[in-house]
Amino acid sequence: NNAMGVCADACALEYQFSREDQDAFAIQSYKRSAAAWDAGKFDNEVVPVEVPQRRGDAIIVSKDEEYSNVKIEKIPALRPAFTKDGTVTAANASTINDGAGAMVLMSKDKAEELGLKPLATIKSYADAAQEPKWFTTAPAKALPKALDKAGISIDEVDYFEFNE
Repeated sequence: NNAMGVCADACALEYQFSREDQDAFAIQSYKRSAAAWDAGKFDNEVVPVEVPQRRGDAIIVSKDEEYSNVKIEKIPALRPAFTKDGTVTAANASTINDGAGAMVLMSKDKAEELGLKPLATIKSYADAAQEPKWFTTAPAKALPKALDKAGISIDEVDYFEFNE
């Protein structure tokens, strides 16, 4: 039973994702996150949450704090987090966090009945499974199935939502 980070190291080794490439991707991701928050891209998507404290006033959390805690210049110096010679670190791995989301789904007929204009259309979906050690690559197996099911090419898709 391997930790997800151990599986990520195995994937990086198998597909030759270098430490430098992983760090560059992480840095780009943190910078994009900061820019999106600064531009107000999430203002209509995040609901502030009041967190009671043992003493004093509650804290209001209204935005992701992860990107603002990262010291970009320290990322290349971090040690591997999961395996001795691995390439996955605390900065280039997914963070431990939690969240919630909600979406209202309905038929086209129901939307018309309610006078609502759809924001998006789900054209297809798919899942894929394989040996747990390789869960990191399962979404790559699901994508062609979903495209085939919808009868479309990858160039015709505006947005993908993946979950390992």
